[in-house]
Amino acid sequence: MMYLRLFHGRTDPQQDMDDWGSDGPVLGPYKFAHTSYHCCLKLGKPDGDCDELYIVQPDMIFYDGVYYGDWSVFGEAEFKQDNFELSTYDSSKAKPPKLEKRQAKFIVYIKGGICQDVKTNIPEQLWDYAIVDYDNDPDLPYDYIPFSENEMEPLFL
Repeated sequence: MMYLRLFHGRTDPQQDMDDWGSDGPVLGPYKFAHTSYHCCLKLGKPDGDCDELYIVQPDMIFYDGVYYGDWSVFGEAEFKQDNFELSTYDSSKAKPPKLEKRQAKFIVYIKGGICQDVKTNIPEQLWDYAIVDYDNDPDLPYDYIPFSENEMEPLFL
């Protein structure tokens, strides 16, 4: 059997942490832990049911109003040795609140009709971009400009 310990917690997922934050519950015992697409953690109980925790923001587990940046899985021997207090899983505490929607912002740097760089406020691991030549003309001159500056609309103010 194994147990899950949550720690390095904070109530505001945007908080910069310069210390370890709060300790969370120790849950278990479980037969297995399974992660699906970095969005949830399923914890298999001995009776065949599963407890489920959600990964949010994009790398914290939410439980009971706290966002935990670290978690450990350990066995029965460590549980007994470290004298952890076991908490009972409560599914109502595992459901994360709807996080406020934040506006995605992009800045696209174009020089000579060619995309030079893209900047955004979206975390790097959550997006990708590619340059596509929509007119499919490989013989465009280097100084070709597909539209003038006064035809461009700002992406955001």
